[in-house]
Amino acid sequence: MKILLNYQSMISIGIVSKIMMFLLLDAIIGKKEKRKGMALICLLHFLIYNVGVLIIMDSFYRETLWFRLLMPTCNLVLALVIVFLFASLTGTNYFRMLLEAVAVDAVCGIIVHIDRKLFSDPIMIFIALLAVLLECVAYYYILKRKHKMLLRNKRQMERYYRHAAKHMQDMEAGWNFLGRG
Repeated sequence: MKILLNYQSMISIGIVSKIMMFLLLDAIIGKKEKRKGMALICLLHFLIYNVGVLIIMDSFYRETLWFRLLMPTCNLVLALVIVFLFASLTGTNYFRMLLEAVAVDAVCGIIVHIDRKLFSDPIMIFIALLAVLLECVAYYYILKRKHKMLLRNKRQMERYYRHAAKHMQDMEAGWNFLGRG
């Protein structure tokens, strides 16, 4: 527990970045029925990477050469496994999901890195990340409303085209009838 308290800023950064990752991936993928699974995968990634590797293992093995050499490889393997889990859950092509996850992770990483460079106080880092998270949530809800509106417009257009096609068929049937007479 003492180790976790010493790394409080790392935990808050990890939580906020995983929430941003979930929201951005959900906005990209847009499969409502898969949200719980995606949230569980993000939680699993947080527990293994942020808590297990970055906090607990780093506090014990920080100075050892094998840990510093092995940690990036383990993180890469973990990231590929997480992408595989996302792809399996959503039924998306693995390489498309890899590209989406890399893009989302890059955005989250850049935001976290900028916040850590701008602010040295962990509370200021958390406040800045919280502001970015709130902006991400607002964007997420705006995107979802826009998506619903587009679906509604799509249904209206499909109804119009069905009606127009039926009208054209009726007109064609009328012309055929007149042509035979």
